[in-house]
Amino acid sequence: MINSLIRFWWISLMLVFSWNVYSQGDKYTLLTEPFIERPVSMHKGQLQFNSAYQISISGGYFEDNLEKTNLQEDGAAVIGHKSFLNLNYGLFEYLELGAEMNYFKQGIRNTTLYYLDIYETVTITELTENKGFEDLILSGTFRLPNNWKVFDMALSAYYLLPVSKDVPDKPEHSIESIVNESQYTIISLKETIRNGQGVPSYGLGSEFKLRFSNFAISGAGSFMVPTKEGLNLYWDQEIVDEEFIYEEIEYSFMPMSRLNANLNIHYQPNGWFHLFGGLNMISRRNGWFERKELKYAYPEVMFYDFTTGFEIQIAPRIRMIEIMKFPLGGQNSYSSFSIFTGVSFNLFTGK
Repeated sequence: MINSLIRFWWISLMLVFSWNVYSQGDKYTLLTEPFIERPVSMHKGQLQFNSAYQISISGGYFEDNLEKTNLQEDGAAVIGHKSFLNLNYGLFEYLELGAEMNYFKQGIRNTTLYYLDIYETVTITELTENKGFEDLILSGTFRLPNNWKVFDMALSAYYLLPVSKDVPDKPEHSIESIVNESQYTIISLKETIRNGQGVPSYGLGSEFKLRFSNFAISGAGSFMVPTKEGLNLYWDQEIVDEEFIYEEIEYSFMPMSRLNANLNIHYQPNGWFHLFGGLNMISRRNGWFERKELKYAYPEVMFYDFTTGFEIQIAPRIRMIEIMKFPLGGQNSYSSFSIFTGVSFNLFTGK
């Protein structure tokens, strides 16, 4: 998936560079708008395709009591890869339509060694993967028609369509015993969780930009809540003669509500380059799942990080963005350092 995305970027770059972009008055001016002057939504007839890749490395975990534990001391390693695909279109000057669908893969590895006595040891290796496409999110954004040079604001509505796989794969556990002068038992546990939610959600959001000459302050916030309860499957398991036996069991659940917010300060020294930095917050809460006719609440998830990066206009139709994210705190979440690289392709439809 990642190699295919990289090849796609290069092919797209060559295609876009092969198009001749002439100075066509307003269209050329709008394509090369500096970030500070750019509105918070698309212009009428503007088509934008965004593609990006993010790698995340987690060295710690924020517990329920907000304290951070070191994953390396526990013999664990967590690496995540995420590819972003996003399409936006300015239907009118103040109305934008959008669609987003991302691919996420994360591996959580852990190894534990037990010494039963001097002649017998047990090693347990665990691998839990989150893998697959996330659900499709459709959006509509209305920008306030105020035409103010200093302040710009937009309101958005979202709808999540559960089109991606949500049923976890059958586990691939195994037990291997090696007997010589001593006895070694290796237990390998592998589970694959899919990224589909299985239940539709809807949400609202807003975004603003406040301009000061070469500086700007921007902020955005959004929330999404599920429309109903859902049904899914989990794999019950037992060991018989050193073999794992699995059974599919259906259960009901309610996905967690989502809340995202960010605040950034931007500096634009010239028309093709701008720097920014700010704070980002992610919150998940209010979900539950059922096991054997009993309901259990999902633990509340919270994560804060500091983001910094830059955007470069490398061609009239192409912008590149680079972001680094540094963890600050959280609850029931991994302490992840992330690097985000994205490309934005822009053009105007019609004459």
